[in-house]
Amino acid sequence: VIQGRDPSRMFRAVREAARAAAICAGDIGFYLVNKKLIDAYRTDERLLDVLGALQEIVTQTIKGETLDILLPVEERAAPRDEAALFEAAQRVNVMKTAAYTTAGPLTLGMRLAGAEAGHIRRIEEYAVHLGVAFQLKDDLLDLFGPAKQGKPRGADIAEHKITCLYALCRRSPAARAALSRYYGKRPSPAALGEIRRVMEESGARAAVEAELSSALEKCRELLAQLEFIPEEEKTILEGFSGYLQHRSA
Repeated sequence: VIQGRDPSRMFRAVREAARAAAICAGDIGFYLVNKKLIDAYRTDERLLDVLGALQEIVTQTIKGETLDILLPVEERAAPRDEAALFEAAQRVNVMKTAAYTTAGPLTLGMRLAGAEAGHIRRIEEYAVHLGVAFQLKDDLLDLFGPAKQGKPRGADIAEHKITCLYALCRRSPAARAALSRYYGKRPSPAALGEIRRVMEESGARAAVEAELSSALEKCRELLAQLEFIPEEEKTILEGFSGYLQHRSA
């Protein structure tokens, strides 16, 4: 601590500076991606198409992140019915997680390889279901899985994150009342145990696991129909589904 300075004020100043620096680093990273693409494909006729697709991926991701941030505030100010809340949570899964985790990377790779537009659309449909499955599994692991490095179990609860698990649990008035005591606070081990019990007894956990299985089954169906992908190469994409289904972290 600098002599004569208020430690709490210094801490706040350092924290705000760190946040600002992190935003700047993210901005630099994004524009470096554009520069790398331009440098690599400067004379390639696919450059504008790829850059346009990248901007759309980033735009959808930011829209999804914005909805993810606003949903907890809206839900506390003017609660939606459970069906509308579940639909909103799924929109976040599609716009945010699927856009940058699965659909974006796969379709960008196909564009760079010169794939047909129709093939790209079909891969995107498959990848969106894969991204939704990834997020549903992540939501389950946040509450029922082992603690993650850098992200303690129950982080979604502390952030009052509106997940499909939360939306489905709210269908029960008793469960909704129980959740209101804990959401938005950092949960203790005892609170985590109580929330897990509520999620299970309300049927929310089983419902999300069913949604996850349905999304993965849809992935398998769509993948089987992608005749333009050689069978031996489909095993890579099949591996993604298997990994998502069984991952524990």
